[in-house]
Amino acid sequence: MQKTQNPVKKKERFQLLLQQIGLTDDPYMEHLQSGQIEKLVVDRNNRKWHFYFIFERILPYQIFEHFARRLEQSFQHIAHVQFTLSTSQKTIPEKLVEDYWPGCLKEMDGMSPLLLGLLNGQTPKVDGNKMIVQVRNDMEARTLQEKYGKMITDVYEQFGFPSLLFSAKIRPENEANEEYERFVEAKRKEDEERARQAILEMQKLEDEKRTNQGDHPSGPFHAWICHQK
Repeated sequence: MQKTQNPVKKKERFQLLLQQIGLTDDPYMEHLQSGQIEKLVVDRNNRKWHFYFIFERILPYQIFEHFARRLEQSFQHIAHVQFTLSTSQKTIPEKLVEDYWPGCLKEMDGMSPLLLGLLNGQTPKVDGNKMIVQVRNDMEARTLQEKYGKMITDVYEQFGFPSLLFSAKIRPENEANEEYERFVEAKRKEDEERARQAILEMQKLEDEKRTNQGDHPSGPFHAWICHQK
């Protein structure tokens, strides 16, 4: 485990990392400039790196997603990269909870297609530190709360959110479908845009690989990693 105690050094290492993965443009730096590397856990035998980052505030989801993708792509032929965020933000904006919801559901390994479809068809509401989803019956409510509630809140904490509680409530039988249809259409457009951005990123990475031929990335951050014990 590599850990830097000095906050200045933590920021310096993070800035080197941003240079290494090519995220120093103004649109990103506005949100990433407060970042620090708290520690890096290296499992050399299994070729795994786990970063622990600190930010002042929860990142907008598009910035988080882009940062995660660049981090993984930049080191994919050296190690499988994972990371955990922590922030000092105590408030929980409902808009951010909604934005991160699709990313959270991607982490729900083993959830039945029925429940996953139910959750994909809505966004959670926030009441204080509690996130609330709607279900169709008592069995769904118990299953989500007892089996998946902590899993969901743990994923949000890895995203940098403060501690959350999870609650499932049975929705009224006469609830209209119009809101659901609007959600599905908006999600379809969002998925199309995300896919387009991912293709552009992959094309950009391939162009960079052709420009910089070599087996391993170079640069000051990578040099720091290689010299750690």
